[in-house]
Amino acid sequence: MNVLLIGQDMFRPQLACNGLPGMVTPHFDRLAGSAAHFTRNACQIAPCAPSRASTLSGCRPETTRVFTNEGAPLGVTMPEVVTVSHQFKRNGYTSIGISQVFHHMNRDDPHGWSEPLPKKLPVEHQLPENRAIVEAKLAAAGFTYGDYSRRMPKELWPPVKLGPETECADVPDDAYRDGKTTRQAIERLQQLREGPFFLAVGYTATHHPWFAPKRHWDLYADDTLEQMGSTTPRGSEKRTIEHAYCACISFLDAQLGMLLDELDRLGLTDNTIVALWADHAGSAGMLRPTPAATFHVPLMIRDPRVRPHRIDALTENVDLYPTLCDLCGVPLPEHLEGVSLAPLMQDPNRPWKSATFSEIHNGDRVRHTLCTARYELRFERQQGSDAFEHVKVFDVGNGFDPAADLAALPENGELVNTLLDQWKAGWRAALPHGRTHAGDDRAHVPVHG
Repeated sequence: MNVLLIGQDMFRPQLACNGLPGMVTPHFDRLAGSAAHFTRNACQIAPCAPSRASTLSGCRPETTRVFTNEGAPLGVTMPEVVTVSHQFKRNGYTSIGISQVFHHMNRDDPHGWSEPLPKKLPVEHQLPENRAIVEAKLAAAGFTYGDYSRRMPKELWPPVKLGPETECADVPDDAYRDGKTTRQAIERLQQLREGPFFLAVGYTATHHPWFAPKRHWDLYADDTLEQMGSTTPRGSEKRTIEHAYCACISFLDAQLGMLLDELDRLGLTDNTIVALWADHAGSAGMLRPTPAATFHVPLMIRDPRVRPHRIDALTENVDLYPTLCDLCGVPLPEHLEGVSLAPLMQDPNRPWKSATFSEIHNGDRVRHTLCTARYELRFERQQGSDAFEHVKVFDVGNGFDPAADLAALPENGELVNTLLDQWKAGWRAALPHGRTHAGDDRAHVPVHG
């Protein structure tokens, strides 16, 4: 089996197939309807760099030691780790990456690809008036619009940040970076069609700045946003960002549709696993409060040999690596800290994880989130400390209410302590069937192609 791995940046499952019918996402919905659609999937850490390091190495943040975008890349903190692309390359696959795969690109994974990852294309304004704003600010500092160098002063890098953070130019999709990425991905599919291939494609439109062609922007009106839960005033900056975020999701939906159509055209659909994931969900542009908002991210895995299911079991990004190996008959390295979801894809009703674990670092402070089937625990702590601060608990099993903190009620003390004890027990204690590592109880999915 080939693998097409589609990554999204700062993307949350704000899709029609997840209960937001106002969203125009026919191709995300199309993939969800033909795949294992994991509705309660969590990333292990935010923001981008640490989440990508965790997901693509199959290790949790405490193992990767990548906690922030500014810290050392995975290639420094774990120079010997075999990433998912590297494992497929070692087992006979042509392993190719396009656009945003790792945050630090080749510095995260210098050996894991059949050829080095190409430089990311810059994000550029397309409206002349917005480009003029950027050009004027660059010129004042002695640079030109075409200067894309990390040697530029920090206040000028990247140049796109000098202009408006939203834009909807009336241009073709491939005028913007993600449209160009799709064009490159289709060219690669045509070159790799004889397989086996592992092709990782990264999209970034849902990461600020939020740029989308006007045709996607025009899919949404104020009434639509309000029907989907927006309560921000019309005409406000936040409403504009909400609108732009929805447009960017539809922009990415169109890119996904082109990739799926090309698989069909090339006759690759029946021997290619399509996996869609996101590094984290962010918070900007959110239409309504949701459980574990920053960490709740989409995960869809389409294996043409496996019946599609909507799966509500608790899953994590760190499970993606072992799952892809398992489905393709590729050996699972011993270092993996997730579990293959292939058994769950065969039987969605089997008992699974009892909790997911997520975190975000701010200096020496860490904000943790633990999700169970019924509850969400949030707390902060000083790194290395056993003292729990700002503890909150929400009942997500009976409808999420961000104002209903169960930890604030004295009668819930036992519940709070139980959840804290579950976090202390760690991710290994939450594994299904008492498994201790990723390779236990493999699904033995028949492999062909």
